[in-house]
Amino acid sequence: MDEEKREAPESEPGTAAEPKTAAGSGTDTGTGTEALIQGMTGMVTAAMGVGAALAKATAEATARGKQVPAPPAGSFNPMNIMVHYSLAAIVNVMGAMADGIGEVRGAATESGFAPNVAPDVAPDVGPDVGSDVPPPTQPPQATAAPDSSLPTVHCGATLRIPLSVENPGQEAMAEMRFACLEVSGGEVSAGQLLGPEVFRFEPELLSVAPRDFEKLTVYVDVPETAAPGTYEAKIGPSPGDFEIVLRLNVIPAVAETA
Repeated sequence: MDEEKREAPESEPGTAAEPKTAAGSGTDTGTGTEALIQGMTGMVTAAMGVGAALAKATAEATARGKQVPAPPAGSFNPMNIMVHYSLAAIVNVMGAMADGIGEVRGAATESGFAPNVAPDVAPDVGPDVGSDVPPPTQPPQATAAPDSSLPTVHCGATLRIPLSVENPGQEAMAEMRFACLEVSGGEVSAGQLLGPEVFRFEPELLSVAPRDFEKLTVYVDVPETAAPGTYEAKIGPSPGDFEIVLRLNVIPAVAETA
């Protein structure tokens, strides 16, 4: 018997068999990249949030009890908040430094402060006549040698002592009238001791602007009958509550030759 041969059906012209793909063999690269970017963005945002919190804490700590201004309305970005509080902290620190300097300088203007008083450089003035120099040690003899470092004047002459009065404060020192408050020293048994009346001042009224200085000249009119020796005089202004100590030598007049 003849066997019937069956042929496989042929594909229709113009058609192609569809390729088979295994389920799940493809990868979605776009979704993975977006997830990575979102994760990094979240980490950066969290770090900025921590920085903003630290900046706010620093601003509040340096505010010295004052209220720290809040960020502008609508500033929800951690970066903007961090910048805002960082600038506030810097302003607070600079303000504290300025106040500290002002307090140190302001203390000089309170009651009881003494301005800086220094002598001008002049041939007839000893060094630092405005300072309170301890009295020289006198040897055990009737007449002590005068201190050569002090301004010296002969009996019957006038001593000129130029001073510079400086005002380091922030308030003016207005219309001060200087006077001699007390005089001590001299040889009691050698003549007439100097009194406050021999001291005079130019100008009569002295005003010193803040952070400025002015000249004050002290004249000592020594009588011919004055007792020689080392004198200490305390001078001060009115109004005012400070004193300046001046020390000077009075020596006998030079004998005239025939």
